[in-house]
Amino acid sequence: FLEFCKGRVALEVNDRKVLYKKYLEGLDAKINEETTTKNKKFTKNELKSIRDKLLRLSGYEDILT
Repeated sequence: FLEFCKGRVALEVNDRKVLYKKYLEGLDAKINEETTTKNKKFTKNELKSIRDKLLRLSGYEDILT
């Protein structure tokens, strides 16, 4: 469960892997929402690259370590 408040995130999750999975699901949904217009077509590799860059910038990249 994620609750966003004024740029801060309050987390209620027992397992960091669950958090990571939920974060990626939301991130993938947002990428798909932003890149599925008729004028913007991205390949899977481009979407993965975008996701990976956002993941690094977000600080969630090391969640499984």
